[in-house]
Amino acid sequence: GATVACGGEKIVPEKSDLKGFFISPCVLSNCSDDMTAVKEEIFGPVVSVLPFDDEDEAIKRANALPYGLAAGVMTKYVIG
Repeated sequence: GATVACGGEKIVPEKSDLKGFFISPCVLSNCSDDMTAVKEEIFGPVVSVLPFDDEDEAIKRANALPYGLAAGVMTKYVIG
């Protein structure tokens, strides 16, 4: 399964009238394409990290998902 790389701690609101569940921003590593956290939107401050070898692989994997809500690419290589 995924690993919580950082964050994800439970937050207890100071105002007792706030209802719901709250967590700090969370980074998930060791994710795979078949995980729910990767395939579906999480309505919370969570990002799933999945490495890729090249641009074509990243695009193919992103396009294979049923929802294209958001994506980001981080790389040390800048082509300009």
